[in-house]
Amino acid sequence: MSQARHLLRDIDTMVTARNPAECGRLFKRLASLYQDFSLKADQDQLAVFDDVFVRLLPGCDRDTLLDQTLGWSRSAFAPKQTLMRLALSPSLEFSIPVLAHAQVFDDHDLWQIAKQANEAQQLVLATRAHLPALACDHLIAFGSDEVRSVLAANRTAHISKTGLKLLEDVRRTSAGQSVPSHASLVLQTRLAMAAITPPDRISGHSLAGRMTDLIDRQNWGELLAVLAMSADLSAGAMVRALLGPDATTLLQLGRALDWDWPCVEALLQVRMKWGEPVGDLAETKQVYHAIEPQQASMTHDFLVRRSRQTGD
Repeated sequence: MSQARHLLRDIDTMVTARNPAECGRLFKRLASLYQDFSLKADQDQLAVFDDVFVRLLPGCDRDTLLDQTLGWSRSAFAPKQTLMRLALSPSLEFSIPVLAHAQVFDDHDLWQIAKQANEAQQLVLATRAHLPALACDHLIAFGSDEVRSVLAANRTAHISKTGLKLLEDVRRTSAGQSVPSHASLVLQTRLAMAAITPPDRISGHSLAGRMTDLIDRQNWGELLAVLAMSADLSAGAMVRALLGPDATTLLQLGRALDWDWPCVEALLQVRMKWGEPVGDLAETKQVYHAIEPQQASMTHDFLVRRSRQTGD
């Protein structure tokens, strides 16, 4: 095992010293070797691979890591500790496929993930098919009302008798609620963006009609997905623009994209519905039309750059 320790030390040095593309190439080569050895190597040997992958994660480029994550999430021979790290990644594009589909986790692993996950990750975990009772009961006991509601709708979840009693209370108290949490909105928007074919640039008229329909149906995930894709923003960036501390970002974004006032007003009404400050609509309308297009364009460009950096 001393050779293994030397290898791990060299990997740590490489991750620190080299660029993500080089780290990604090594990650891909080792993943290919892991696949070849996974059926015939013993657990100690596979554990060395797993340790190496964990060390490479921080330095690996996004595209390589995402491709490998999608492949491993469907494999029964994936490196478990690596997938544990990916399941708890702050970036949902990595955590969603692992939380929803990874086959290598046992009941205890899923319980540990449920304990460490943030709300967005817990929401994904609550949708997992045949989620075991240990994880279910933890989500019921310590998750938000929305996490419990999602779990209650998961017909395949294995929920204990105690958990079922708690969920019965949740079903009664959450009936009629229409205000999703910030974490749930980001998750719903990401999933909707993955399901929607990227549209051509949406005209103001067609956008207004689509927005009206989605708002009437309270389809918040698709509403935000359509807006995010038309504005070239990530799910998290669009949610922050709509539900920020004030309406300034939303107004700047609408002005930059030449949204008609009825579109902006409809989104302001959504803000008001969810208890976010808007101010007097007549005054806000004047503020909106007074925004300089160049200033609004600069704000939009900044939001796009930050969105691509965070990838949320």
